[in-house]
Amino acid sequence: MRATGKPIPDDEPVFVLRAQDVHAVNALLGYSVLLDNPEHRAAVEQRIKDFEAFRDANPDRMKFPDTAAA
Repeated sequence: MRATGKPIPDDEPVFVLRAQDVHAVNALLGYSVLLDNPEHRAAVEQRIKDFEAFRDANPDRMKFPDTAAA
């Protein structure tokens, strides 16, 4: 389910960035500069701050991304 409360269809691909991913903040920064909608941009910028706060508070939990099954 997304933030809007609307379900994501099973046939729609989804890409998830976790705060523990060392590249997540840069990916979100790159995405944010593409946004024209000020409300959407503000929401993404807030999420960037959340990710940065997590990173700063949890340096031991930061990881390089992988696609290995857990």
